[in-house]
Amino acid sequence: MNTKISLLAVLSVLFIFSIIFYGCKKEDPLTPNEDMEKFQTEDYAGGTDIGGGFGDTTGIGGGGTGGATVSSNWQSIPNLPGPGRSAAVAFSLNGKGYVGLGEDYPDFFADMYSYDPSTNSWTQLDSFPGGARRGAIAFAIGNSAYVGLGLGKGPSGVGSFEELRDLYKYDETSDTWTAMNSTFPKWGTENATVFVANNKAYVLTTSYEFFEYDPAQDLWTELGNFPGETRKFAASFSIGSEGYVATGYDDGGLGSLGDCWKYNATNDNWTKQDTFPGNPRNQAVGFELDGYGVLVGGAGSIAADNEVWVYDKHQDSWNRATNDYSESGIAGGVGFVINNTAYVGTGWVPDGFLGVESNKFHKLTIN
Repeated sequence: MNTKISLLAVLSVLFIFSIIFYGCKKEDPLTPNEDMEKFQTEDYAGGTDIGGGFGDTTGIGGGGTGGATVSSNWQSIPNLPGPGRSAAVAFSLNGKGYVGLGEDYPDFFADMYSYDPSTNSWTQLDSFPGGARRGAIAFAIGNSAYVGLGLGKGPSGVGSFEELRDLYKYDETSDTWTAMNSTFPKWGTENATVFVANNKAYVLTTSYEFFEYDPAQDLWTELGNFPGETRKFAASFSIGSEGYVATGYDDGGLGSLGDCWKYNATNDNWTKQDTFPGNPRNQAVGFELDGYGVLVGGAGSIAADNEVWVYDKHQDSWNRATNDYSESGIAGGVGFVINNTAYVGTGWVPDGFLGVESNKFHKLTIN
């Protein structure tokens, strides 16, 4: 009898230990591995976090509900004409939105499309001359847009995949691209973070390195290191002369992040802001809308969610929007803004066991 009791006790302890071990087991990060496995598989669709502060460098915050809600409204627009994709780029220029590049593994894309809100229609443009790629950056300054960096094979389309350090300027009038002479100075260019302030672009690599791009001189300048955790898949937006970097994924062990940082381009300094109150995440879509910062979706402790969060710079606080993104989730999507209306789409969305790369788009207004 005592032997049976002892055996049951041992088995019970082993069972409890297995639950704790596998329940706390860290999953693979939401990123392709070096062998170029498919971008969104079961390994990458999951997360590493248990809400309530994983990835928050202060050790607090995350997993909350935020403050007062913000009224939001979503409406569908026509799908992007090309294939569904993740890790694409988007920008707006002179009243039109532009989307292109990205991947649906094993396919990488170099196609580009423009969206005209006045006709609610898409037009396919000439392909991007820098070659198919994913995880690139895109930004607009004045009447020009710029696309570059990321992972691909370059203009030739041959050889092995590598991080790219090029930059191309887009002329909307002629639908032409011009290669810039200045090469990005460092590596860490796949899934880097970009925002614009004071007519200059600022790029945070996937290490601590931080750079300014001056289009007037076609010049990259290295600035002081970013004070937060290293990250990729971060969301970013600009409000006036200040740029914001929030959430992301830290390969150093923290996993998905829940912090937010403000960069003052005039004074060249960083300030840590109110912690993002939702679950830590990466691959959220970020943009400025009507003077607020907006984060849509992302992935962390779940495959991909559809939450919409709004950042008020005057209160340094995050508020939950009343209506979530129109799909059941989005990770690795893109967004652009035209006349206080945001347009969000593509990315990986939950669908069945693994999910799919989407070409759907929806427009957002807030008040």
